[in-house]
Amino acid sequence: MISKTYFSVETISGILVLVVASQKGISKVVFNPSEDSLDLSNSTKLQSNDPYLFGIFDQLKEYFAGTRKEFDVTLDIEGTDFQKRVWNELRNIPYGKTISYKTLSEKLGDVKAIRAVGKANGQNPIAIIIPCHRVIGANGNLVGYAGGLDIKEKLLHIEGTDFQKRVWNELRKIPFGKTISYKILSEKLGDVKAIRAVGKANGQNPIAIIIPCHRVIGANGSLVGYAGGLAIKEKLLHLEGALNPELFD
Repeated sequence: MISKTYFSVETISGILVLVVASQKGISKVVFNPSEDSLDLSNSTKLQSNDPYLFGIFDQLKEYFAGTRKEFDVTLDIEGTDFQKRVWNELRNIPYGKTISYKTLSEKLGDVKAIRAVGKANGQNPIAIIIPCHRVIGANGNLVGYAGGLDIKEKLLHIEGTDFQKRVWNELRKIPFGKTISYKILSEKLGDVKAIRAVGKANGQNPIAIIIPCHRVIGANGSLVGYAGGLAIKEKLLHLEGALNPELFD
């Protein structure tokens, strides 16, 4: 007897979210699915608030609003024993924390299996609830993500992760009276390709002046953006004698 499956699609925080469920629990959560990514011909389409979907859409909305850190739903996962071991270990990564592929492999008992672990991580069928987005490169770079790096970055920022703290800690190393470009800041963090994520974390700095995000400027010396306004950024740099900036590298 073929088990009945159900699905629904809804846009949450600008992301199209597809959920597939069996009668036992949630089996898939997919971001921005393509028309041919899943065969749903034998599944019944439901409204997103249907009880057969276990209230998952309400919980996802709470997550994206920053009010939910853990999910309370039953999962019905299909995969190999190895994949399930990886996915179970992913669920042990706390909200707001990240882990490298190497460390994940060590926790699974075989650091040499890092490629297989990475592949299983990428095959995770249930985004967010099994938090594969919390796995990053050893040098802090975001690496790949089935839903796209923009979404991975968004999820990590929702959770206020270690990545932000790494950026903010690096900002505190910029001496009084010196400035640094976003490119050099990204290089110091180990991944020049992460410049957009670094810039976003810089802009989300919660403690102005003490964490001196005002000392980060454009590669051509332009002041670029500042949460407090460019006039205040200019004033701070003037006070520090850095309006004709000497780059800190």
